[in-house]
Amino acid sequence: KSTEISTEVEEYQAFLVQNGGHYGHWDEISHQAFLKLRLKFGANNPRFLPACAQKIPGITLDMAHKHEKWFRVYNKLTEAKKRAIEKWKKEKKNNHCPVLLARFPAMIVVLLLS
Repeated sequence: KSTEISTEVEEYQAFLVQNGGHYGHWDEISHQAFLKLRLKFGANNPRFLPACAQKIPGITLDMAHKHEKWFRVYNKLTEAKKRAIEKWKKEKKNNHCPVLLARFPAMIVVLLLS
């Protein structure tokens, strides 16, 4: 089970290292402008990427298109990592009681009888 979480986390971390961190090789200000325009127009709106090229200094239409592709992968891996961590936490919580029972069986019996 723990290898599942580490696989998801490792894929996410490797992607960050290989693809420019949390901003995808863009500076933070340009990336934040990209996110604001994405929210305003919607990712599938044909006006979104041209707006990025027009409103973000130094960004071409091709750069905006590549950043959108990067961002979709980034989001997918981020969500997969979050799901893996939540699943791991849930399994850890659910497996906590059998560990207590194995470690302290007499205490559990006393608690049940009292």
